[in-house]
Amino acid sequence: MRVVVLRTEGTRGNEGTRGNEGRCLEAHDLAASKLAAFRDKDRASVRTLPANGWIRVPKLMLRVRQLERSDT
Repeated sequence: MRVVVLRTEGTRGNEGTRGNEGRCLEAHDLAASKLAAFRDKDRASVRTLPANGWIRVPKLMLRVRQLERSDT
């Protein structure tokens, strides 16, 4: 999984964060993991991501194919 680092330094309106950073999953990796879970709420949220420009479907399909399979 890829991680994206978000920094608040130099961003107007975020003085309360004091230059801290957050780490989150890259959007395609997050969507692939949600599809692997295959819950209704996850599928519904993933459907909105391409429409809002957060992910590209071909890249998501690649990430899904890269997931390890588990027989449990």
